[in-house]
Amino acid sequence: PDSGDALEQILWTLQLAVKNGLYTENSITGLKSMTTLRLIEGDSMRWHTMKEINQSLIDAGFDPFGCLIYGVGGGQRNGFTRDDMSFKYAICAVGK
Repeated sequence: PDSGDALEQILWTLQLAVKNGLYTENSITGLKSMTTLRLIEGDSMRWHTMKEINQSLIDAGFDPFGCLIYGVGGGQRNGFTRDDMSFKYAICAVGK
């Protein structure tokens, strides 16, 4: 999915996959995971948007971790602050 309403596109794709039998269902949680399909959603993703999508997928009966990954790109990577993740991160070079 790219451009447009991210949740709408993700749900449409996952529902189409379910219709075609490309899923398994967790016997404990009842959530659906994809078998041979994973989505990459990378349309201007921010942390709060990803959390909202994850919750919406759970509410719709899908396991977000068994269905998709997020492509956050350089904008998200470069925009981290200490408050975003509640920890410090550092990048360094070792060796030559």
